[in-house]
Amino acid sequence: MRTRRKSSLLANPRNVACLKERGPLGVLGRQGTVAHLRAVTLKAGSRAPDHASTNTSGRVVLPPPMQRTHVQGRLMKWFCRLLLGAAGWRTEGAPPASHRFVLIAAPHTSNWDGLIMLLAVRVFGVKLHWFVKKSWFVFPLGFVMRALGGVPIDRTASHGVVDHAIAQFAGNAELVLAVPPEGTRQKAPYWKSGFYHIARGAKVPIVLGYLDYGRKVAGLGPAFLPTGNLQADFAVFREFYATIKGRYPDLVGPVLPPPL
Repeated sequence: MRTRRKSSLLANPRNVACLKERGPLGVLGRQGTVAHLRAVTLKAGSRAPDHASTNTSGRVVLPPPMQRTHVQGRLMKWFCRLLLGAAGWRTEGAPPASHRFVLIAAPHTSNWDGLIMLLAVRVFGVKLHWFVKKSWFVFPLGFVMRALGGVPIDRTASHGVVDHAIAQFAGNAELVLAVPPEGTRQKAPYWKSGFYHIARGAKVPIVLGYLDYGRKVAGLGPAFLPTGNLQADFAVFREFYATIKGRYPDLVGPVLPPPL
């Protein structure tokens, strides 16, 4: 299947089919037509000061993006595309016009998911941040993790992580946060809703990212503005990911919100 380059997020028919006729769910401004499923541009806040990369008082603080020249960026994109191609993978879709959004990273069943995702976002030209268990941040692995956009967190303090992530969106003009909603590589009975509450609290869109091992495609789907109706919004996510295959299909759990 040949990839078609289009500027719209809806270049892939997969991204359109499951989101048609969704007016009541509030997709991008509560409109249910394809014309309104375009990338959204949100008013960005002020950029965080340089000292925002320090971690004080146990707060989760995102490091500033690494600055690269235009030539370095093009070389990095070419190199990552080459590596993906050598592994038989390709990308489809495009990032939204907004430089601030939460990226769903699903399904997540293997450690290979992280590597493929990091290569793919470089091809898309996106600087990614992602939360990682703080136990991974030991020398010298911690240096590599931070260089790749990793941010150490204590998973036992989920509410604190959500609040701090919202604060970081408020203080950064450009921020893309990837969240695997399953929260584990093992089969989970439901998705954790942290990604949803971060996006809603920060008033940024959720981009439906995916790794389809069946087609070996790493893609970015439509941008979705959460409406606050958790059950209805999760119905959209569930339909979108229904045909996406993880590396280990038996470990892909249902796309359901946490039980009340």
